[in-house]
Amino acid sequence: MEVRIQKLFALSQEIYRQIIDLLPQLSENIEIQPYLYFDDIINSTGTHIFCAFDQYQLIGIATLVVYKIPSGIGALIEDLVVDEKYRGLKVGKNIMQHLIEFCSEKGIKYVNLTSNPARIAANKLYRSLGFKQRETNLYYLELE
Repeated sequence: MEVRIQKLFALSQEIYRQIIDLLPQLSENIEIQPYLYFDDIINSTGTHIFCAFDQYQLIGIATLVVYKIPSGIGALIEDLVVDEKYRGLKVGKNIMQHLIEFCSEKGIKYVNLTSNPARIAANKLYRSLGFKQRETNLYYLELE
């Protein structure tokens, strides 16, 4: 199997369909956004969607959010998901390595991500790639 990782620069209806078919594997409670929402992300300067393809079939996706703050340029990896039929085949590792390389080339100082502790394989992958678990509190405020 030859996996191709690429940043999305344009959104077709077919790629959109494949993305919305894949995202529920990330979370059963995920709210699927409309086509124009994804199109807006792709045209954003700070948010990048990377896809993994086996031939023309989307088998994985991740989002990289790049931001500038007074302490330097940072990035946040979000919504990494690999199709369950392709798990265990290093697709997630390939996506992550691609994102890390992209960040390095852009001079990004640090990369953050969060992962549910129950996602054993994902957490093992992140540690194997050099990510360290922070000793910090993560807070969130849900706005309606």
